[in-house]
Amino acid sequence: MPLATLKKAPITLHPTPHTPHPTPHTPHPTPHTPLPHHPTPHAPQIP
Repeated sequence: MPLATLKKAPITLHPTPHTPHPTPHTPHPTPHTPLPHHPTPHAPQIP
């Protein structure tokens, strides 16, 4: 067994404290202006 494979860098598991910074998701309710329902007369193209 070659020593080249044994010379791997020791993976130091430094557990980075993943701080879950809860970003206050402010639900800004955008006033959805209701579009006037203009019923487009869909003309059935009958030959």
